[in-house]
Amino acid sequence: MAELEPKDPPVAKPEISKGDNEPEAETAQPHATQPPQTTHPIERPQERPPQRRPETPEYDRGQHRHPHITDWIIAGATVGMLIATVVSVVIANKQWKSMDDQTTAMQGQLAIEKQTMMLAERAWVTVQDAKITQPLGVGMPITISMKVRNSGKGPAIKVKSRLTYDIDKLPEGPMPVETITGDTSSGVIAPGEFMVGTYTFPALLDAAGLAILTGHEKSIVTWGTVTYSDIFGVEHQTSYCMILRDVKITPMSPCNKWNEINY
Repeated sequence: MAELEPKDPPVAKPEISKGDNEPEAETAQPHATQPPQTTHPIERPQERPPQRRPETPEYDRGQHRHPHITDWIIAGATVGMLIATVVSVVIANKQWKSMDDQTTAMQGQLAIEKQTMMLAERAWVTVQDAKITQPLGVGMPITISMKVRNSGKGPAIKVKSRLTYDIDKLPEGPMPVETITGDTSSGVIAPGEFMVGTYTFPALLDAAGLAILTGHEKSIVTWGTVTYSDIFGVEHQTSYCMILRDVKITPMSPCNKWNEINY
């Protein structure tokens, strides 16, 4: 039986007491190098101060002498937009003026066409065939008849005839309208028709008056107006003047004035 070799008794290792405030030793492990910490409360690690440009006239001139290409592009685009806006405004103004001119021309053309149509379709009244209805004699009244004819395409409405007469020479100047008295209404005259008006003046012809007429010293002159409306509601007036130059010829002839149609 083998003999056991005596072994040395284990030696007790002294225990090192750990203090309450001493941390336990941590096992050393490899790790990345940490940047140095700064004790300043605001400063950041590896923070570089901003670079300040030199405040010199040469630097300012250099900076303004070479603008960046982006500035040129922006400036060019702005100028282009401005030019395009101005061109658009000019073109729009010309188009508006052209449209306004066309509208004015169309309105003028329509007005001319309307006026032409009204002139073609309205009534036209004239006085014709004036004459003394009976021979002139002492103590006899002077009676004159005449035709008021509508030669237009439309009816003459609200026709009124007014006249007067005188034994004298044809008065000078414009027609003395204030001497015209009395209204003779005939209502309506259809297109192409006429109405006959007969007027007897109250004064009787005496011997002196007959002698003056026979000697051609004076003449019987009658003048007046005819007013009427057309189908468009427009009022018109025709003025007339007739003269008896020879008592032996009863038809009267138009005077050399006062025969007018008011359009």
